[in-house]
Amino acid sequence: MAQKRRELVSTFVAADATGRKVLVQYYRELILQAAPGEPDKWAPTGATTLVTEDGRDVKRKSKGVYEIMSVRGASVLTSNDPDAP
Repeated sequence: MAQKRRELVSTFVAADATGRKVLVQYYRELILQAAPGEPDKWAPTGATTLVTEDGRDVKRKSKGVYEIMSVRGASVLTSNDPDAP
């Protein structure tokens, strides 16, 4: 099985309907493509992940619109940050 790792692409701030701000981290998945004995060569797989700074999964609904789950249910977050996917 190929080795994989995550690379931090960017971070951005998103807010819920009450104005509470959440820092979201945007990662992309990389896979090792080097042959044995060659220098490491990591290539993007196309898979991405969004998580809050405290580790909760973030679901992308559309550009600038996201959803997180909490004990109170789903919360919609929005962001107009240019780094937000």
